[in-house]
Amino acid sequence: MIVETDETLIALYNLKTRRQKRRAYKSDKEKALFGVHNRLVALYNIWRNLPMVPLSAPYQKGWKRSFVLQQEEQYGPDAEFYLELLNKINTTFYSNTPKFTKKVRRKYKRKKVDSDMPQFLKVFSEQEWDSPKLNLSEAEKKLFQPQLFWRRDIKNYELKYVFAQPWHFVLKISPNMITEAKLLDVALDAEINKLEQYLKSERLWPVIYRQIFGMSKLKYDDYRPPDEYRNPGTKQNVYAILDALKDA
Repeated sequence: MIVETDETLIALYNLKTRRQKRRAYKSDKEKALFGVHNRLVALYNIWRNLPMVPLSAPYQKGWKRSFVLQQEEQYGPDAEFYLELLNKINTTFYSNTPKFTKKVRRKYKRKKVDSDMPQFLKVFSEQEWDSPKLNLSEAEKKLFQPQLFWRRDIKNYELKYVFAQPWHFVLKISPNMITEAKLLDVALDAEINKLEQYLKSERLWPVIYRQIFGMSKLKYDDYRPPDEYRNPGTKQNVYAILDALKDA
């Protein structure tokens, strides 16, 4: 006589155990969540590729500040060279006021005071400098020099390449005029907002970060490579690195 236990019934009728049911439910829920995330990423890409259309009535939105060539050098023999270089290393800041200041809390003072917003030309990291995608010519590369910058997040020095002749350029403030806008797609915006509100209201963003990226929230420290894969030059003495660069 065969006694029908729970195990034999499960094997006979190909039933799922409680653990298998719970695992299948969790797997189906994660697949559905991944589908929502993938759909949202696809919608973002569609929105990003929408064309820009000119506005019938342009309007001003704050101010912008960027570098321009010095006035006395605009008609010089090297003006074309420096203008082409400026297009590659120029930076643009935006502000609601033409003063370009920010609130900073001074030491031993409770109130915040206005401080000038510093702005510099583009600085290239070591990876960008060695990349074949770098759009600088050999003549333009000669105008850069290596410098070490301290990074508090990794508690080490980072090598960067800085433009050595910044006196050729000067900052200029001008109105930030909006002359074109991205093409409006009402259905696309509505679907994006619906998915974003769903993920936010159900508090599913941490679940997505944990399941897709393997962390509760994205941090640069989590992407840092281990020591054996890190650039060995960053472990050397600061002055030794500078001497080696000068000798090269």
